[in-house]
Amino acid sequence: MLGLDAFTREHTSVLDNSYDVVDRIVLNGYFGMACTPGGFRQWWYNLHGSLDDLNDTNLMRMAGRFSRRVRGWAKKHNIPVIDCKEGQRKHKIAEQYIPTDPRFRGIFTVIVSRLPAPVWKVLRFPSGGFHIKRKEPMPFVNHYFFHIIDEHWGHVTIAICGHPPFKAMIMLNGHEYVACRARRARLTFTKEGNCFTEVSDASRLAQVADSLRTPSAIGHLRQVCERWIYQCLCFGLSFDEQK
Repeated sequence: MLGLDAFTREHTSVLDNSYDVVDRIVLNGYFGMACTPGGFRQWWYNLHGSLDDLNDTNLMRMAGRFSRRVRGWAKKHNIPVIDCKEGQRKHKIAEQYIPTDPRFRGIFTVIVSRLPAPVWKVLRFPSGGFHIKRKEPMPFVNHYFFHIIDEHWGHVTIAICGHPPFKAMIMLNGHEYVACRARRARLTFTKEGNCFTEVSDASRLAQVADSLRTPSAIGHLRQVCERWIYQCLCFGLSFDEQK
């Protein structure tokens, strides 16, 4: 009883059962080496074999190529790319495109939105030297929200900044995870939004929900990230550069 909130404790006598689900899980992904000026210089050198072409123009070209590759790939695979306007709810837009085929797995739509991000600026000097620093204030640049249906996590969203070093954010829904696990356990239930309104075995559903609070959940998080993050990051580099 000590772990229950005040509302639940007050109504315990009229409750048949209860479950506690982790709601939103947000993981931030950074390429640590390229997040410092020196590290970014080294990354660029490893990629190109020289620092001579490290300048604002080529950094903008990388962002432009990211956009063209995403849109070209999406067109080839009939995946909609929607440019989101300010104030629009990206997740609500994406929900309109969720596949009706229960067997579908993969990216089903990409939402593009302009958001502030730390972007590198290269200052070149007449002497031939240069200095790297963050642009201030942070500029608004395109972020690409890849909406994915995963076998174990349901609707997953991975947001990638289109500018190097392509920082990422992985957004997961604990209720979606529990629903997927419950289906595999052959539980029948009714789910409205993020709420389970009916379930054939509430105690088993609670056990499934509790699995997100165990050490093994770290492994599940790592697996879903590794399944999809590289399919989104691959647009940042050409095939030759990836090799």
